[in-house]
Amino acid sequence: MTVQELFENTFGLSAETTSFAPGRVEFIGNHTDYNGGDVMGVAIDKGVFIAASKREDDEIHMVSTISDEVVMRRLSCLEKPLEGNNSWTNYPIGVICSLLKRDFNLPTGFNIAVASNLPVGAGLSSSAAIELSTLHAIMQLNGFDISKADMARIGRQSENEYVGIPSGILDQGTSSFGKEGSIIYINCKEEDFSVLATGKKLSLWIFNTDHKHSLVDSLYGQRHQECSEAFDYFKKLNPDLESICDLNLEVLQEHENNISLNMFKRTRHVITEHRRVHAVKEALNESDLNRVGKLLLGSHRSSQHDFENSIPELDFLVDTLIQQEGVLGARLSGGGFGGAVMALTVDSFESSQAEKVAEAYKDKFGENRQTTFFNTYASDGPRSIQSL
Repeated sequence: MTVQELFENTFGLSAETTSFAPGRVEFIGNHTDYNGGDVMGVAIDKGVFIAASKREDDEIHMVSTISDEVVMRRLSCLEKPLEGNNSWTNYPIGVICSLLKRDFNLPTGFNIAVASNLPVGAGLSSSAAIELSTLHAIMQLNGFDISKADMARIGRQSENEYVGIPSGILDQGTSSFGKEGSIIYINCKEEDFSVLATGKKLSLWIFNTDHKHSLVDSLYGQRHQECSEAFDYFKKLNPDLESICDLNLEVLQEHENNISLNMFKRTRHVITEHRRVHAVKEALNESDLNRVGKLLLGSHRSSQHDFENSIPELDFLVDTLIQQEGVLGARLSGGGFGGAVMALTVDSFESSQAEKVAEAYKDKFGENRQTTFFNTYASDGPRSIQSL
């Protein structure tokens, strides 16, 4: 069922507008964004669709393909997020709350239908996609002119303040600035966004572990807190320090015996990952994809051993993929603790090779733990669509 059909079947009328926003692959820069570092992401060709129309009252009616239930909220009473099966509605509601905080005039409520072709729990940022797709639809309905940078900031604000996930700007920034054939480079400290044309169509394969993660309930918040504590420690030593990513690795090593092992390892990951982001940018400028692949693998090893946000399933996929002909590099993509692996491959890498990886995964983890995979490319950001 298309999102337009869902809308019509639910509300008995045609949608006034239909929007799409892409999911994203974190290309490199694992947990550097909220630590004031740089990060690179790719907006992919799968994402979230929103069909919407204005209402004549202040009610917001929401339905999605994952639930037959229509959830109703009011513009005048949006303070408390929902829990349980209807918690998905917190993402569009969070966007509406952010708009209201920024003094955008929303005179009426909305009917909203949501559909997605992103794998759930794969770390491809369906949350940012639903936020930006909702925002784009509301912009179309109300004639709002909002820059791509501010769209990203509104999406992040809704996730941080309303949903309660302490994420950085990577997800929303990548989705907002997405461009076909390009990688999005984000200086998170300055919130400066750059679109890097790759000069060729990068072939990315996504392998989902089928181990769904929930960033609210997982160790994501703990890692965030560990990084914050590390920053506080080194800030006392150097009041001019602006972020962990600015810390010199040699200074960290001098204090290895003065801080906890976890603080040392988390900080080392953030510093070295920040360096890898810059190295990938240089390698892309030189069209050296082999070096890019090695840096991607280095990123995963750092996540695996220092940040410890990988799991055996992710490690197995990476280890298996890098043995395949045509795979240049692979790494976990996203918050970790589950989700998906991204592999950068040559154009000739085929589905039959991906099937071999999936078979090996099934042999390792059992019939009930199968990996799904798909090939994807860089896509444009939020946009209106006519039909699916």
